[in-house]
Formats: sequence, C-alpha cells, structure tokens
Amino acid sequence: VVITFVDISELIEKEQKAVQFDLIKSFLNTSAEGIFIRDGSGNSVFYNEKMEAITGYSAAEAGGSDFPALLFPDGGSASVPGSANGENREIVITCRDGSKKSIILNTTEHSFSGTGYRLYSLQAISEKKRDEAAIEKTLDYKYIFDALRVPSLVIDARYTVHVANETFYRNFETTADATIGSNFFDLGNGQWNIPALREHLEKVLPGNTVIKNFNVVHNFPSIGKKEMNLTGRLLKRDGKEGMIFLTIEEVKGK
Repeated sequence: VVITFVDISELIEKEQKAVQFDLIKSFLNTSAEGIFIRDGSGNSVFYNEKMEAITGYSAAEAGGSDFPALLFPDGGSASVPGSANGENREIVITCRDGSKKSIILNTTEHSFSGTGYRLYSLQAISEKKRDEAAIEKTLDYKYIFDALRVPSLVIDARYTVHVANETFYRNFETTADATIGSNFFDLGNGQWNIPALREHLEKVLPGNTVIKNFNVVHNFPSIGKKEMNLTGRLLKRDGKEGMIFLTIEEVKGK
C-alpha cells in the first residue's frame, strides 16, 4: 500500500483569492462610472459595461496593450501628471467613432495577491454635470415643496413615500422618520388604507390620469374626523418609473 500526501493548501489559497477577485469585479460592474483594470504586464483583466457606453470600445477591443493609447493623448494616461495617484483629472479621450469626449479620469495603483494593478475610473463630464444639476434641482424643488401650504406627498408605483412636506407632518401629527420610505397606505397604523382611495390612485400611473378633488372623509385616531379633497397626478421621469404627486386639502367649514 502506497500512501501519497499532497499539500493542497496553496491550491485552496489560489481558489479563495480567485473568488475574492471575482467578488471585487462583480462589485465594480455595478459602478455608475466606467472602470477598467490592467495588470503590471498591461493585460486587461476587467472592463465594465459603462466603459463601453462611454468609449464605444468593447471589452475584447480593450484587451490589447495599446488600449490606453487609443483613449488618452501622448500614449496613455501615465503621461498625465498626477493621474496615477488618485487625483481627479479632466482630460479629453478619443472614442471608437473618432469623436472627442471630456471626462473625469481617476487612476490608482493597487496590489492583490502580490500582483500590481492599475485601475482606471472614467466619468463623462456631461453626465457628472447632469447629475450635479439634478441634485441641485431636487433641492430647489424641496424648498418649494416645503413652502406649500397644502399637505403634499410624492409616492412611487408601489406607494412608497419619497417626499413629504412640513405641512403634511404638522397637519397629521407625524414625522419624516415615520413617513419617508413607508408605504402610503401603512402610514398612521393604516389610517390611509381607504379602498376607494387606493382604487383611484391605481388609475393614475397606467393612463396618466389626473385625480382632482377626490373627497375623503375619515376619522383619524389622533386628530379626529377630517374631510379632505385629494388631487393626484403623474410625474414623468425621463423614461423611468413614474411617481405620483399627491396633495391633500382639508375641507373647512363643514
């Protein structure tokens, strides 16, 4: 009988590191920025879909050692001062169709399992400015929204509350923590779960219907009986899922 002992610890370690690297790549593939990674020999080891959207080059085309020279002036990003130390640099790249595109480039050096890698992160400046403008616009709307004297909400197709104004919190004696992220029909221990109201809201999204002055009478546990007129309309979002802007006006003098 011949017994042979084989040390497989090195093989297990390699497999574990391979799994770790796959997890890292899976995470990077969800990035909103274009990312590609090259090893010390200049081989492409990762190239996400956003990179293809920005540059027009496929992952296969990006595999060549001369790929940085196709994108960056003077033979590659290493010639850009400060581009390999994690600083953001504004630079112009040449896309596959020959067009020029201004980008924010961030290049960093990393080591994994004893091998050096260079990670390139790209974001089109137009996209970056659009994102910043969207944030600024959202803040402007929030100020206007809070200034409305009528309780108001923005909810999505699943009736999750995304925005509510201060008047809503004050009139219905609730808080942002108890409201934002919650289902509209679950607010206040289900006090908004009114079948007729749900039926009307379900008509808004499919047909871009406007609900105007839908009358609701309800006895709230904390604030008593209220008669309200609800108005709702669809907010379009550049091809994304629609949102419902809902206002709740109390009927006075009844």
